[in-house]
Amino acid sequence: MRLTREQISAILDVTTGIGGQDADVGRGAPDWVVEVLSPRTAVKDRREKRDAYERAGVGEYWLVHPTDRTLTIYRLTEGAYGRPEVQSLVGETAVTAVAGFSIAWPSATAEGDGPAGA
Repeated sequence: MRLTREQISAILDVTTGIGGQDADVGRGAPDWVVEVLSPRTAVKDRREKRDAYERAGVGEYWLVHPTDRTLTIYRLTEGAYGRPEVQSLVGETAVTAVAGFSIAWPSATAEGDGPAGA
């Protein structure tokens, strides 16, 4: 499956089935949130949203830097985000909050502007 920037948002708690057409959509914190940074929203995404997601209990928060081709990953441990993991957008990145799911990053010369989901 190929995801565009507009399609990347959040995957809710897949272990309890919250999401999709369920009546419980919106209850509880998502397991995983992905934000694609833009110059207009980068400061808000890096600070305000990160803090809000941490308080809400979002298990894994990704910041995709399309210009720099880097990924910053925050993982919730004991109720707080520790030091983020920063990596290049190459190869494949496992989503630890969603077992068996990973993102295969296109090469810098590949067509399109979004990551491919595997």
